[in-house]
This record gives sequence, C-alpha cells and structure tokens, in this order.
Amino acid sequence: MVQKVEVLTGTYIRSLMILHLALVSGQVIFVLVSLFLNITHAMAPISFSPEVRGSLLYIAPAIAAGGVAAGWFLFKQRITNLKLLPPSTEKYAGYRSASLLRYAAMEAPSLVATMLFLLSGNYYYLIIAGAVILTFIIVRPSAAMLIRHLQPSFEEQMALEQPDAVLYEDDRVLG
Repeated sequence: MVQKVEVLTGTYIRSLMILHLALVSGQVIFVLVSLFLNITHAMAPISFSPEVRGSLLYIAPAIAAGGVAAGWFLFKQRITNLKLLPPSTEKYAGYRSASLLRYAAMEAPSLVATMLFLLSGNYYYLIIAGAVILTFIIVRPSAAMLIRHLQPSFEEQMALEQPDAVLYEDDRVLG
C-alpha cells in the first residue's frame, strides 16, 4: 500500500543539518585525536626525504584547493537541473545528493591534510585541514541556502521560510 507522507521544511532542513554536523564533527575529532597523538608523542613522526617533504608542501594545498573547487563545481552542476523541477521528492533528494557530493569532495582534502600532519608532525598540514574545515562549516545548510541555490517559485520560497510548512509530498510504501 502506498501512502502520501508530507515532508515539512523544518524536518528536511534539520536532516541536512544533522548530516552536515556529523561530517564536520568527524573531521574535528580526527584533527583533535591527531593533535593529541602528536602532543603526547604517542606516535613518532615519519621522516620523509627532503624531496618528498618539499613536494608535499605544495601537493597538500593543491589537493585542498582542488577538493573545495571540485565540490563547488559538482554541486553547482547538479543543482542546475533541480531548479527547473517543481517541489518534489526528486528535487529535494537531488539537492541532498548534490550536497553530499560537495561535502565528500571537501572532506577528503581535510582528511588527507590531517593524515599528513599525523604522519609528519608538521603543523602546516593542520592549518590546511583547519582551513578546509572552516570552509566546510561555511556551507552549512539552511533555508536561506536552499532558496539561494534552488531559486524557487514564490510559493515554494514561502514554504522554505516556514519550518512547519509542507515542502513536498513523498510516496511511501507501507508493508
């Protein structure tokens, strides 16, 4: 049996915020654990050759910038088609998917930089990870972000601005 379920704006945005918070928290916890291991000397840094050490100093920020740029590009590319859709499961599932893709592209460089810090003990990589995490925090989902990205109709925008408004109806199979 298929039943129509109303998805409220507040519920949808809250689910995006929880997902975002979980991903940010994972990165921050990994940085804190790495920092703790470094400070307590629980893990000895690896001694890279001068060539590798020099290369990593350029590769790490390039990976970070590339990941953030790729995240923005992929996100913008995905939501371009979503703007044309009416309020629906497809539109908002697509937005969630595009957000996850952007988050993954941004999270990877942070994890790489933190791993390089853990291995080398060089705080330079921790600064890169911190910059990526701050960028990640800036893209925190909100109703205003959804409105800016999806450029909805007036009625849909009104629904996005009211947490108790029905954003879309979803067909759920009950069994």
